Amino acid sequence: MMLERLRWYKRELIAVGLLLVSAGGLAALNMTTFSQLTQSESQLQNIQSQTASLQTAVRQKQAFNSKELPMLGQAVPKSPGIPAILVSTSALAQSAGVAVQAFHFGTPSPASSGSLSSLPVTIDVRGTRAQILNFLYKLEHETRLTAVQSIALSGSGATQLSTSIAYTVYYR
Repeated sequence: MMLERLRWYKRELIAVGLLLVSAGGLAALNMTTFSQLTQSESQLQNIQSQTASLQTAVRQKQAFNSKELPMLGQAVPKSPGIPAILVSTSALAQSAGVAVQAFHFGTPSPASSGSLSSLPVTIDVRGTRAQILNFLYKLEHETRLTAVQSIALSGSGATQLSTSIAYTVYYR
């Protein structure tokens, strides 16, 4: 009977040992799973933050496209548009009270990397000093991107001056 009891204790000890080993394995597995879960939660928060930032950027881009893009298209058209330049500059001259004597168009320069193409224009106008200054102001503040390069005044007196204005018109 004693031998039998020893065998029974031995089996119980083995069973308890197996239970302890299994419990230790489960605890280690739970620690690994918990660590992976913590990493996954951290990655999820990072992705959610990036998604929110991207959504904000998309909203800003859409707002820019709807408001600013049409204006940008007018300021920097896709082609030099010489007829449009003639019409708009003539209208500016008429509203400023100067008489257009001549238009001279230079050779368009293609865009280099990251810049705009440009077309040099020279216009000869005649008018009073105030009219010429008004025309220059209007030319520099036109919807289309324009930069005045030089002004050459000729004539004497305050009544009528001849002026040659060289400017550049930009396009894409």
